[in-house]
Amino acid sequence: MSYLVLERVTKRFGSFTAVDGVSLAIEEGEFVCFLGPSGCGKTTLLRNIAGLDFPSTGRIVQAGREVTRLPPRERDFGIVFQSYALFPNLTVRRNIAYGLENRGMGRHAINARVEELLELVGLQEHADKYPAQLSGGQQQRVALARALAPSPGLLLLDEPLSALDAKVRLRLRREIRDLQRRLGVTTIMVTHDQEEALSVADRIVVMKDGRIEQIGTPIDIYQNPATPFVADFVGTMNFFRARVKRPGLCELGALSLRCPTDGFHQGDEVILAIRPEDVVLGASEPQPDNRFRAEVLHSDFLGPYLRLDVGRGELGALRLIVDCPINLVRQRQLREGMELEIAVPRDRIRLYADGAG
Repeated sequence: MSYLVLERVTKRFGSFTAVDGVSLAIEEGEFVCFLGPSGCGKTTLLRNIAGLDFPSTGRIVQAGREVTRLPPRERDFGIVFQSYALFPNLTVRRNIAYGLENRGMGRHAINARVEELLELVGLQEHADKYPAQLSGGQQQRVALARALAPSPGLLLLDEPLSALDAKVRLRLRREIRDLQRRLGVTTIMVTHDQEEALSVADRIVVMKDGRIEQIGTPIDIYQNPATPFVADFVGTMNFFRARVKRPGLCELGALSLRCPTDGFHQGDEVILAIRPEDVVLGASEPQPDNRFRAEVLHSDFLGPYLRLDVGRGELGALRLIVDCPINLVRQRQLREGMELEIAVPRDRIRLYADGAG
């Protein structure tokens, strides 16, 4: 039996449906990310799991026990909020101990557990400081230690890193993932940051308008997006309206592309999609199909790679985004206005029904 099971969970606020019939099973020890744009229902779903809101309909089962209508204090979870929610008048040590004191644990047991957690999150030297004396990253570590103090079976993280700067966020997400692996605690994290979800999750639940668009591993979500929405939200994607000319061939205006057309028929209107990093530059690659001459119209330097806006030439009015590793940029001396040959590998092209998700 899965550790956490959601069965057709729906949450309405008046006439507005925030979560719409979500069913999901999460295994013990799994790290799952709820990913989606603002307003997609991911935080509302997390609050339903925590008992901070109750579902309008549906059922939630944790470790074989139905918890759908139980208040938070009767559920087995720890939670970390975006705002940290630390007690400003309590030291780091007392903040971590707070939940244990409310459970009636003995003083020696509490002190031992707090010392263990201080070491776990690397805050031994800051144990007697107050939250205002800590950096944002340190405060988030305190919040994490406090959530873990009672050894919950489920850890809930609500946008825990969004208030931090980029470098601290990167370091702390690695620490959270390492900590989760060491402890083996089942974890759900809400985020709108696709890079964050891709880097930490065992599985990602992509949400849109209160519903699940796709569930899968980070690699599967990125490489095999089920809908145009997922393809566009997770990573960058080139999209073109096209028509199936015959099996294995689509036409985009005057341009024809060889591509997999399984599931489609001649004359079908489709959305053709390809990742910018899948476009091949230069004639040296052994790719016999879908070769075109084009011009670099614009470029953006993005550190490890250059994002090229390619068009004209044989592409005509079409514009294609191409991501090129910086070493290849130097090697080919790529620049705006330069003509080059590109290849669009047929096996990297995805088709969606026009009007799909």
